[in-house]
Amino acid sequence: MKSPSLSYFVLAATVVAHSSCGPLSPLKSHLEFAHSPADRLLGTPIGHLEIIRAGISHNFGDRLKICVESEKKTISNASLLLETKLAYVMWLKAAGYGAADFSKFDFFLASKCQRDDLSNMASIVLANSANEVIGDDFNTLFAPAAMSCQVQPGSISCGTTNGMTLGWGAAASLSHSYLVSNPTQWSNVSRHAVGFATLSQFVDWTALPAGIDANPLLAGSAGTELKTKYSHLLALENQSFEQLVAFAESLKLAKAVSGEDPVFQKLFHASAQAGDEISDVKFRPQYAAFHVLLHEIGHTFGMMHADNPNADSITGSSATTTLNPQTHQFSTLISSMAYADQYVYLTDDDVLGISSAAEAARAEALLHR
Repeated sequence: MKSPSLSYFVLAATVVAHSSCGPLSPLKSHLEFAHSPADRLLGTPIGHLEIIRAGISHNFGDRLKICVESEKKTISNASLLLETKLAYVMWLKAAGYGAADFSKFDFFLASKCQRDDLSNMASIVLANSANEVIGDDFNTLFAPAAMSCQVQPGSISCGTTNGMTLGWGAAASLSHSYLVSNPTQWSNVSRHAVGFATLSQFVDWTALPAGIDANPLLAGSAGTELKTKYSHLLALENQSFEQLVAFAESLKLAKAVSGEDPVFQKLFHASAQAGDEISDVKFRPQYAAFHVLLHEIGHTFGMMHADNPNADSITGSSATTTLNPQTHQFSTLISSMAYADQYVYLTDDDVLGISSAAEAARAEALLHR
């Protein structure tokens, strides 16, 4: 996921934002919803659930372990664990799963989540130090933010130079063995790569209430009520599926969107007041993590970018989608998986997409039992 080139215009006072993340693979396109093809969905949480449900022999047990890396500088362990669970519950509920399915997940804090520990289905890592080693592959993906501003008569436009990658996410990978007499029937499934949602070490990540505070549209009683409910959940030793679903529904009812980076805004206003152009000024953004976490965990569930699908993404129409005549794929900006508003709830398009993914994963598992 990338931060946008954000532009502020003095006369129009508008903000334009985009985000992106995840690998692209130029394969054949289809016409359904914005998620991975069925054969890659079995590595997702819903795919693991369907393998267990179908009775296919597997080496990962019936407990689905999620390692959440702890001791971060700008977000508490309790908030990080709560928000990870909340994101999982949102995607599971939207896919049609319930409390019994959620009970199969074990979320635990660890000082270091090892990407090669195949006993875990996924690792959730929010890095807070520019010097923190989180793996060679991720160190090359993430880079510090830099800001540039251009002054024109009556306006000033500022943006992050060349964008900034905020996060990266992918599902676990599975391999299988099969009967020579019947290749369709799998005799065993093994996990050979752990899924992950990793957020950049060049950002100060904060808890969801900070994102609510940063959004002027949530000022007053609406934002206060959401923060009160969040505090209540945070105080619980263990949040139930039903309690997390109720809070998720409150976020959707409020149409909650996380606010913009206050560090960027402060730099912009200083530049606007001075009327100075600046170029490639390094800064450390501050984002409420949950929007990016929801998006990257969406990738672990097999969801793809809703506004710019991979060539092999399964896409489909809804009330808000448009059809690209060149790729014959549908796309939308009204999604937590799009590079647009920082949704902290699942939109109707998100629900349609993950529901389609769950149906495809279920059919794929049943095909191979």
